[in-house]
Amino acid sequence: MFHPSRHRALPSSGRGANRSSARRVLPMIAGAALVLGFAACGGDDDTDSSDTTAAPATTVATDPATEAFCSAELAVEAAIASEDPAVIAPALDAVLAAAPADIAPVVEDVVAKAQADDTDSPEFQEQYGQMIGWVKDNCGFGELNVVASEYNFGGIPEAAEAGPVVVTLDNTGGEFHEFNVMRINDDVDATAEEILALPQEEALTKVTQAGGAFAAPGTQGYTAMELEPGRYMAICFLPEGATPENLPKLESGEIDGAPHFTLGMISEFSVE
Repeated sequence: MFHPSRHRALPSSGRGANRSSARRVLPMIAGAALVLGFAACGGDDDTDSSDTTAAPATTVATDPATEAFCSAELAVEAAIASEDPAVIAPALDAVLAAAPADIAPVVEDVVAKAQADDTDSPEFQEQYGQMIGWVKDNCGFGELNVVASEYNFGGIPEAAEAGPVVVTLDNTGGEFHEFNVMRINDDVDATAEEILALPQEEALTKVTQAGGAFAAPGTQGYTAMELEPGRYMAICFLPEGATPENLPKLESGEIDGAPHFTLGMISEFSVE
């Protein structure tokens, strides 16, 4: 998600980390209670899918201006995933400079809100959705449609095709969910569960953030990312009980539910 505060460090798998994790997710929860104006993904598929693959790109942007913007959008998503302000600022400038005329006003609004750290409003969510819709229609990226529910990811393939991809996260559940994607580093043999059981500092040496999408109950969230060959894990870090009516308790730290990944919202897949 094009959201400077969206990506977080790996929490411990124990309940002791849940209060601080809940506080970190509040900004993205507060700004996500809007149904974006794009079709839901995957129909009624709310169970794990083991025999599907992410749809590869069927077209490739050939217009130089379009290609430049598509590349700049991928770069800004990666920059935000890095959480490095020194990388994020020039990436925002680059995507703004590359925006084609027909999407430029929307991109200008998205970048202005991102630079002002005003990314939690319904207006930002709507504009970001419009920008991602343009990317889906014009960039020729592959698509990965994921369904989130309590407590399960559906639609994640065993193997996805390498390259740029637009992710649609369709939340059919009653709690907030995220699709947080991390690439497991090449020299790591551990499983996702084994990595998450490690102390945070050690766990962070095992993975590289690839991107993530977030969705409130009954809504769709979007992001774009470049998938390089390798092993990946998809995780939802939000705590059990992360519902719209529990926002005050999440803010106060009263919600101390188990992280969703400990309840089943964790999946490994490969990119080839």
